[in-house]
Amino acid sequence: MVSIPKIRTYLYSISYVDGSSSVGLSWFNKIAIALTLFAISLSIVTTEKAITHQFGTLIQLTEFSLGVLFTAEIAIRVWSVGDNPKYSGLLGRLRFLVLPSTLLDILATIPLFILTSNTNTSALRVMRLIRLGRFVKLGRYSSTLNYFAVAIKSHWPELAFSFVVSFFFLFLSATTLYMVEGIAQPDAFGSIPRSLWWAVATLTTVGYGDVYPITVAGKFAAGIIAIIGIGAVALPAGIFAAAFSEAFQAKRLASNK
Repeated sequence: MVSIPKIRTYLYSISYVDGSSSVGLSWFNKIAIALTLFAISLSIVTTEKAITHQFGTLIQLTEFSLGVLFTAEIAIRVWSVGDNPKYSGLLGRLRFLVLPSTLLDILATIPLFILTSNTNTSALRVMRLIRLGRFVKLGRYSSTLNYFAVAIKSHWPELAFSFVVSFFFLFLSATTLYMVEGIAQPDAFGSIPRSLWWAVATLTTVGYGDVYPITVAGKFAAGIIAIIGIGAVALPAGIFAAAFSEAFQAKRLASNK
């Protein structure tokens, strides 16, 4: 007869194998990933009223079933984590329960048990937003996302400076268009806060189309700002790309040793 400690050890080994492990993902984690992706897809699809109107009962039954499965997954993780000395005993499991990743799992699971037909529109949107938090949960299965965190941490000063520069150009652009276009288009550029929408759209893309300068000075300034925007967006992107590449290279060197 298999003892309870052996069962707990086995459940811990299959539920805590992540993407950074040389063993790879266990069948348990593969199923968890598949269910998570399905739950995310369902949350996205159910924002379409025609689908919820036609398949409302089936959707609610499916969501409830997913809630049961995710609750079972959380229960297995909480119980089996006791095999790790760091989380052994009652206090250890309580420490595990208050981890951000565990709290996120619990918060994303609770809405699956709530009948969406009995909620108002605002509450329904909030619940769907919470469910989409499962995207973050997928990070535990991928070592690539760990590189993402390492890249940000290792180059945080440079990234922070680049964002400060970007925000400086954002407010400078809004102020400039307020000065040269404010009189001609008071509704769109009559204040710096109003000009901020145009500045964001121009610095990050090529303009949205609903607001644009009509004066000669405004068009000239907009052209300069659009060119500056290319550099303002490329600066943090280049820093992050270099940091990401360094993290991958460091991982390869560590693996070859």
